[in-house]
Amino acid sequence: MLKDVHPLARGYINDYFEYLQKLNPDDVIDAIEKGETVKTKYDAMPWFAERLVIAAARGFLKVAPESIKGQARKAISQDTARVTIRFENPTVHKVIESFGKKGGDWLDTCIYDFREIIGINEVRK
Repeated sequence: MLKDVHPLARGYINDYFEYLQKLNPDDVIDAIEKGETVKTKYDAMPWFAERLVIAAARGFLKVAPESIKGQARKAISQDTARVTIRFENPTVHKVIESFGKKGGDWLDTCIYDFREIIGINEVRK
């Protein structure tokens, strides 16, 4: 998938996949039980490294051509996240599946929130 992404966006997308691979099962359980999403975590983040990286990605994607935004949307999607977690982080996949619909909804909300934060959600007409 990364070979199809523009070289300037590739680093940000790679970081996203690494994040999915490194999710901690205990953190996922806590987040689902408490109803925490990426948006609540982002809002509580300190203003240093994490926010700086996200701001850089958002700034890049804000001025990027629609073709690059489309590539990012394709890479950062619910389907891609589910497949990545299923094969690269099977323990977290089992945790999400054990919560049933609540776990699936939590993952969908987190991906939607992340896409919203970096500014690549499509505008609904």
